[in-house]
Amino acid sequence: MASLIGKVRLLASLMWGEDTRRGPLYVNVDLVSRCNNVCLGCFYHSEGASGIAAGEMPFELVTRLARELSGLGVAGVIMAGQGEPLLHPRFFDVIATFKQAGLRTQVFTNGLLLDDPTVQRIVSSGIDVLRVSLWAITGTEHERWHPGIDARMCGKRLDGFRALAKACRDPRGPEVWLQMPINRENLGGLDRRIDFVIESDAKAAGFGYYRAYGSPLDYLSLRPEDLTTVRAAFKPALARLKAAGVRHDAEVFFERVRLGLDALAVPCYAPWYACSIRVTGDVLICPRCPEPLGNLNASSLADIWRGAGYRAVRRKAMRQTSSQGGWQDCACANCCWPRENLNVQRIFRWFQPVSRWQIG
Repeated sequence: MASLIGKVRLLASLMWGEDTRRGPLYVNVDLVSRCNNVCLGCFYHSEGASGIAAGEMPFELVTRLARELSGLGVAGVIMAGQGEPLLHPRFFDVIATFKQAGLRTQVFTNGLLLDDPTVQRIVSSGIDVLRVSLWAITGTEHERWHPGIDARMCGKRLDGFRALAKACRDPRGPEVWLQMPINRENLGGLDRRIDFVIESDAKAAGFGYYRAYGSPLDYLSLRPEDLTTVRAAFKPALARLKAAGVRHDAEVFFERVRLGLDALAVPCYAPWYACSIRVTGDVLICPRCPEPLGNLNASSLADIWRGAGYRAVRRKAMRQTSSQGGWQDCACANCCWPRENLNVQRIFRWFQPVSRWQIG
């Protein structure tokens, strides 16, 4: 969540129209495009996904990017997307570089590399937020959601998270979230997940909205008509989390279920506050829009952010209507920013008539 100053700066940028005077608030950086796991719900590495070439971001590009992000006033870096960030051979050097540039760091991991030495390095690394994804809580679920991956990895992952949660009682450690995607199939196993959260002494639990992306598992996506069932299933679970002193983001999850594709009924404001950078240096609006707007090996991020490509995208975004249901060339059903876009819309709609926009 952006600070109050960040929100004011975002509003000022929107008032200027396509020629934003501020850099992005958040930047998603793909450190690697390979993974040591297979998840049926993965947009990149599951069966039916388009497939991507394995690679890693050169450390020289990381150091240059850190300087640029700091100069643009970026609030934080999110390391998630096409691969497992901890697979980068200089992962902890990357974290140190971003932290030295004054950037808040958030990392998403599948948890398979959380052995004791790695956990100790994480604690002292300066990572601000670490989110560990947990698709499977039992061996049966593991076989279902991680086809071809040794079933023993389920226990390894759970043990790794236990060690991480214990080590991060140290105030130097990151804020650790157990991130659990919820769908129609595993909603009935919610109690087992809450058992593990409490037993592991985790301090925060996140509930991911399982999004359809055109795979044979689309029928598992939760829909607005499921909201009553979802709330009923969560009621005792949230009472247990409260009693155990565990933070959670269930209300955000409920809102995403309630919205469904209605989240696409407002303009997309992501081109004013976020961008995504691939291992190749390609700069995208977000991970769900495949068309690069520039490459960091040829241009600075500032030039790309303020360039003709981004300006054209902002014009297109502001003219999006509910009848369009997202952009044809982007996977908007898998939008990364629905809540953020709605929050911006609630405020900016009052200022838009006096902004530089001329909607025709």
